[in-house]
Amino acid sequence: MYKWLFTTLCVMLFIPTVTTAAIATPFKQIDISMTPTNPQPGDIVTAKLSTIGIPLTRSKIQWIYNGTKNTSVNNKSFTFTVDTLGKEQNLTVIITEPSGEVISKKVTFTPAEVTLLWEGDTYTPPFYTGKPLYTVGSLVRLEARPLFKQPNGTVVDPTKLVYLWKKNGTELSDYSGIGKQTLTIKGPSFLRSAVYEVSVSTPSNSLKAHSAVLIDTKDPVIRLYQYDPLLGVEYYNPVGINETIPATRLLQVQAEPYYMTAQTPNSKDVEYQWLVNNAPVYGNQGTPSRISISFKSQQKASMTIRLMVSHLKNILQTGEGIFNLSFEGSPRGSFFGM
Repeated sequence: MYKWLFTTLCVMLFIPTVTTAAIATPFKQIDISMTPTNPQPGDIVTAKLSTIGIPLTRSKIQWIYNGTKNTSVNNKSFTFTVDTLGKEQNLTVIITEPSGEVISKKVTFTPAEVTLLWEGDTYTPPFYTGKPLYTVGSLVRLEARPLFKQPNGTVVDPTKLVYLWKKNGTELSDYSGIGKQTLTIKGPSFLRSAVYEVSVSTPSNSLKAHSAVLIDTKDPVIRLYQYDPLLGVEYYNPVGINETIPATRLLQVQAEPYYMTAQTPNSKDVEYQWLVNNAPVYGNQGTPSRISISFKSQQKASMTIRLMVSHLKNILQTGEGIFNLSFEGSPRGSFFGM
């Protein structure tokens, strides 16, 4: 009798263990990734669905953005345009499995925006409306201009935001932090380009925005303009490749070294070499970027004027200008450049 009771107890203890393992529920997970990761108002965003433990090919998929259902179904990705700045956005995906089980995932975000401006620390003339470009050896200045709005309409003070700067994917921790809207840094190497990025967020990380720019290395550009002693540089009157003037007139030409590392054209770091018919001449005393030319002859004459400009510290910053000058002739007979 005791032997039978012992055997029965062993069997009863063994059966529940087998039953528990057989009804275990499989692990299921839904993830939504968005590109771009931190969309700004007006951005076109692509959301992609990834799952674990869900047979997507045999399931019904429905996307809903801000309460509006997508007309097409069973798409693993969904494209939408981001709505208003500072307004909370809701993206939901609903999956109905073949068994009838419904699983959903919701993503909520508030659009913020940041504009990334940049310029090279290089020379451009007064009133020039273009951007100072980057040339090898110069610095690059960048500025992040964020516009963050809370859902209640309050604009976040830019000095209270967190700025994370990167160059070619490498974090610039020394330049990052709260209120660090600007970045001045060495630019790309010779003949190369670099990607500069800034990620901006509130300290709580509730609002985020991102922007990036590609900066290429450019060459300096030498442009020549006529100069008037009373009016100054005539930026509206550039010197053409072929110029003709009366012999009685004194022609003054001003060189402007666009995108060189200098504050003024006559910086001590910028060197000018003027040549008239391949013979070296000197620029004006105190203003080597300018040359004065006249011609004295009883007949028509012409000359080729060439200028070579180089930076004494950043030796890869060089440029050149050239033009042909013709004189109509006069009773006098020689020329000079000074």
